[in-house]
Amino acid sequence: MKRKSQIQMGETIAILIIFILFVSFGLIFYARMMEQGNQDKREESLELWAVQVAQKASFLPELQCSEENVRKDNCIDLLKITKAAEIFDQRKIDYYYPMFGLANITIIEIFPNDPTDIHLGTDNYVELYTEIPPNDKMLKKESTFIPITLKDYANKKSYFGILSVEVYLSK
Repeated sequence: MKRKSQIQMGETIAILIIFILFVSFGLIFYARMMEQGNQDKREESLELWAVQVAQKASFLPELQCSEENVRKDNCIDLLKITKAAEIFDQRKIDYYYPMFGLANITIIEIFPNDPTDIHLGTDNYVELYTEIPPNDKMLKKESTFIPITLKDYANKKSYFGILSVEVYLSK
């Protein structure tokens, strides 16, 4: 009789151990799935944030072209760019950081790429806003490129360029 109850007790303990193992495997699987879901949501929100920052940057009145008080879409005035870069540096923390966060906004002239006819500095690009996290804190970078027209009202010429917006996800 004693032997039979010891065997039943051993069976009960073995079943409890197996049950605990199944529950722990289930919890580990659930935690990994939740972690993957959270990572996907973070990446999706970074992509959405990159598009929002690109839209905000392309519609800034500090940069936009206008003719007869009518704003032109995807057009940046070359005469405004140098002054805008100074304004971005001066007011980066209090005004532009809440709007753009961790980002890098650059205007690049693509065509015509004539070294004798320089419009955007020596390298044909201007960094308007730069707030990049250190490499050890950077998790992911999302880039968005918007084709733009660079309008030179002084010489009555237009050039083709790209508004490059890079948004960073940090720890």
